[in-house]
Amino acid sequence: MLFSSLSQLLIARYPGTVSAYPLDCELSDVTIVESPSAELPADHLSVYAKTQLTPELSLPLCLLCAGAPSQPVIDRLHNGGINYVIVPDDRSNEAIVFILSLFQEQQNLYADLMYMLASDEDLGTVFSEFSHRSDCQMLAIDISGKVLAYSTPFLVDHPHWQHSVQVGYLDDYLIEYILSYRSKHNLEVHARPFVLYCDRLKMYIKAIRVMTNMEIVGYIFMGCPSDAFPHFSDTFMHVLSKKLLSVLINRKSYPSAHFNLYHNILTDIIYGASEDEITRRIATAKISFPPHMRVIVLQTNYFVGNKYLQDTLIPRVSAVFPDVPKLLKDGALISFFEVDEAGDLPPEIYQSLQKLATDNKILVGISNAFQKPSDLYSHYQQALRVLSIAKRSTEQHRIFFFSDYAFYVLIDSLEDKSVLTHCLHPILPKLEAYDAEKNTELYETLKVYAQTGYSKNMTADLMFLHRNTVNYRIQQITDLFSLDFSDHTLLFKLQYSFYIDSYLKNRYISMTPHSKDA
Repeated sequence: MLFSSLSQLLIARYPGTVSAYPLDCELSDVTIVESPSAELPADHLSVYAKTQLTPELSLPLCLLCAGAPSQPVIDRLHNGGINYVIVPDDRSNEAIVFILSLFQEQQNLYADLMYMLASDEDLGTVFSEFSHRSDCQMLAIDISGKVLAYSTPFLVDHPHWQHSVQVGYLDDYLIEYILSYRSKHNLEVHARPFVLYCDRLKMYIKAIRVMTNMEIVGYIFMGCPSDAFPHFSDTFMHVLSKKLLSVLINRKSYPSAHFNLYHNILTDIIYGASEDEITRRIATAKISFPPHMRVIVLQTNYFVGNKYLQDTLIPRVSAVFPDVPKLLKDGALISFFEVDEAGDLPPEIYQSLQKLATDNKILVGISNAFQKPSDLYSHYQQALRVLSIAKRSTEQHRIFFFSDYAFYVLIDSLEDKSVLTHCLHPILPKLEAYDAEKNTELYETLKVYAQTGYSKNMTADLMFLHRNTVNYRIQQITDLFSLDFSDHTLLFKLQYSFYIDSYLKNRYISMTPHSKDA
């Protein structure tokens, strides 16, 4: 608490009290002086009886005198650059009890808050406890304007602040106000608490910048109707600043706090933040996203728990892709990668993903390409959907593109799956019956033929057959079942029939054919 704030409290409560504070400072404790010659800390309020103060006595920086001392002492106090408050005799005992109780309450509050922080209570709970017992409101934001924690209830007479806390991020008006305040008032960049008066809020604001490597990554604000902040508020703000910094850079896989903003914004997008909020925060934080991206989700094909993902998989992925933001959600590791204008991943990225997937026995789902960061959520959903298909697939490869399995995603969304059997072309069960009887491979040949867009050359390559063998089998199918491969309607029916049949059998086939050893 500032000496000036305490003085004003005493003047208001005890008429006749006088004070001066030429060197106003924070008070951390109260000392009842028993030995006038004792050396006293500069940040303590030293309490004297009027008879203890003599013109020759060595005086501390801050003192309270119970009763009016002699005139020579008053002159010395007035001329010596000392912060003093003199309480009338008849109210002095009451005033001293009030001051001791005030500091005792604050010491107890400080101890309780430190215990809460040591017990890993979330910042919102700590802020609320502080607010409830101190009449000060609190708010923490990151540099992008995201509201990280606040005291409840949070009530200020200002629509922008009130709305921002409710929606979870500061609007353009407030961000501009915060960013311009330093330059407008020529404030230096430092990590010490400072106090300002906000005319708009009619409130004193104590603020501290959360910094790392001289980079501002967040702010903590403490608001009070008067400037009577608790005496421990500076120390408390420093502790909170360290706590918030550890929250902002709480993953060893992130190289910097500023880079961690990508993670925070990615988190909010995946958890459903609005396009307007995301656009504002990206602009405020002055971060950029690649012009073309794909969402990539890594997942095991069986449940292993977040501990494995956090302690094992993330470090392994970070060793290969140290500069890529990553997020854990629902047993999956989510990220996004830059691609070229055609939507292609760089070959070295694709090869690294293949090796990661093989070495760690994980599946990789890859969305379609997109450009707007706000579209990350819908493309994250694409990657999840294709992974759902991948877990039911018998294919040996581990990377699954949404575009290759979009048809399966479409039919997977049907509520009534029984309709699918009625959509199959009747030739499929006939081919399977013929193969079983004659020990042939007509079903598989026609399936690959349809999958390759009716390319005999590709069919021969994928099935490791001679082109003449493929020709013979297609002709055999034509003769046996009277199929007309010049009928485009038939060709389309055969293609979707094989995809439906493979879906029903959990033997998914990619729309982009893979070789047998893929």
